[in-house]
Amino acid sequence: MLGLSLTKILFTVLIVVAVWKGWRLMETIRDKISDPKDYLKAPKAKRAKAPKPAETLYECPHCHIYVPNGTICRSKEHCVLRQS
Repeated sequence: MLGLSLTKILFTVLIVVAVWKGWRLMETIRDKISDPKDYLKAPKAKRAKAPKPAETLYECPHCHIYVPNGTICRSKEHCVLRQS
């Protein structure tokens, strides 16, 4: 009565595949609607943001924390305390 038959197994597999394909279709449509210009320019794999270029860090002479060039050391208060 409640046994598994080939028909029930195939029907379940069919439902799972249909839901999976429908989900992928909805994602594609959502991507097209959200930003159609970017979608037409490059495929999905190439739309990922490019990493930022590497930045040279310099060591603060007082607290020995590495900061980008042209920025103030975030531990400036500690540096002031160490200088005195």
